[in-house]
Amino acid sequence: MQAISNRRWWFFWVLSRIAVVALALRNPWTQGDPQYYFEELSSGETLALGEYPAVAVWPLRLLFLLSKDNQTAFIVLFSIMCLSVDALMFHLVLRHATSAGPKAFWIATGVLMPEVLLWRFDILPGVFVGMAALFGYRKRSAILLATAAMMKLWPFALIPAIGGRLYSRATRMQIATFLSTVAILGLLTIATGGFARLLSPFDYQGARGLQIESVAATPLMLGALFSPERYRVEYAASKSFEITGPGDTAMQLVSSLLMLGCAILVLWWLWSVLREGVRSQELQVAWMILVLLVLLCANKVLSPQYLLWLAPLVVVGYLLQSRGTAKTLALLCLLCQACTTLVYPMTYDRIDHVPFDGAFAAVMLVLRNLLLVAMVVVAAVHLRQQRARGLDRDRLGAHA
Repeated sequence: MQAISNRRWWFFWVLSRIAVVALALRNPWTQGDPQYYFEELSSGETLALGEYPAVAVWPLRLLFLLSKDNQTAFIVLFSIMCLSVDALMFHLVLRHATSAGPKAFWIATGVLMPEVLLWRFDILPGVFVGMAALFGYRKRSAILLATAAMMKLWPFALIPAIGGRLYSRATRMQIATFLSTVAILGLLTIATGGFARLLSPFDYQGARGLQIESVAATPLMLGALFSPERYRVEYAASKSFEITGPGDTAMQLVSSLLMLGCAILVLWWLWSVLREGVRSQELQVAWMILVLLVLLCANKVLSPQYLLWLAPLVVVGYLLQSRGTAKTLALLCLLCQACTTLVYPMTYDRIDHVPFDGAFAAVMLVLRNLLLVAMVVVAAVHLRQQRARGLDRDRLGAHA
């Protein structure tokens, strides 16, 4: 019966991904990312796509070789790669799900964000991190997390997920596996592109202003809605639309302080793991979700594809606990995805300049950011609940 049920779910997945392709093709201009990748790789420059870590560019170079200098073929191959990674995550969800909720969540994620799923690279590191969370305290989790980190940098914030009690042999093995993977990929980067290629993504990150979609830019976007003459939205060197005007310096400072707070949160998590060990997989995943949400809300950049970082972790949390706060996080995540798509690509051209063309897109953007902040609160409650359950299990074990 379970096999039949899973075949039906695969049927639903196939139908949903056909719909994804059809929906995405209605907005061919959203293929800008793979088109940009193709153009950069066509230049033959060693530092092509230097704003991305080299490990992220390697699969793109392979697709470029297979496309034989044909941009359409490259975009098709890129889409197939993203759908294949999407299918891999759905396969894992089917294997571990005990209810329909996580399966429906993952199918809905693609339908709600079709252009992002098909034409954004972020599904790869996002799913790698999700797999690391799903596999738990194992060597392959450390390898997956290290590979994801060398692709997109943000998974470095989740390093405590591979840890355990201080002086534990298993902890030493996990750390050694993670560092070895990072070292190997780093040496390969230097060997193929030089030391400058290893550092180029860091230079790019430091040059960015407030992207219009970021949580930190929300007050400025509201200000531009009511007083457009005081604000400017321009396409910046960071290859994103940034907003300037009254309060931009203050909000950049707030963003920096929140990023510092995120770093402190990571250190607290690391200290907790090294002192107490891994109480449960549910607790580790709860930490991962909270840290990532804080990182998303603190960052001065928040592109639509960043929700593909979040969705795999949310579905893993949902797999481990199908009720309560984990389910609430999944529902909020879907609402965030829906609001994001209502902004990009549906109404993005209404807020990429000032004055805005109407209030709808700006309001949807504000709503999405408020939902993300709400997810931080729910994720903190979820973490507290998982921690309490872990302590209860420890007490029961001590009395047994």
